[in-house]
Amino acid sequence: MQNPDYNEALKNVWSGIAIEKVDDYTVIFHLPKPYPLFLENLTTGILPRHLWVDIPVKDFTTSNLNLNAIGMGPYKIDSINRDNNNNISSIKFIASDFYEGGSPYIENIETKFYDNNKDLTNAFKTKTFLLLECIPLMIR
Repeated sequence: MQNPDYNEALKNVWSGIAIEKVDDYTVIFHLPKPYPLFLENLTTGILPRHLWVDIPVKDFTTSNLNLNAIGMGPYKIDSINRDNNNNISSIKFIASDFYEGGSPYIENIETKFYDNNKDLTNAFKTKTFLLLECIPLMIR
């Protein structure tokens, strides 16, 4: 996530963080300043090098390995919608039959992506969505 070609939301969170390998089972993260929510950023998972090594970093988010991810969570990807420029506009998740924790209370979730702050702001003002993860400064 510190690669210059990686241009996603988490890039700023990882900026300036040094990672030190202590041994095969231990790493130390050196943060430039205190950040209480840092542990939440460790939930992004570990990418298997042998599968990702030939995929350019700038293409990670649209790679089939990312879009057809294998997981053990309560949801699985049902559908991916794209706009006229082939950018992902939304992803619909449905309850997974393989989740060990039982069926989730919410049957499906749709995540929408906006190309610009204007569209995001309009969707926010018209209550098109229920949760906003990254709030641009212009909305605050």
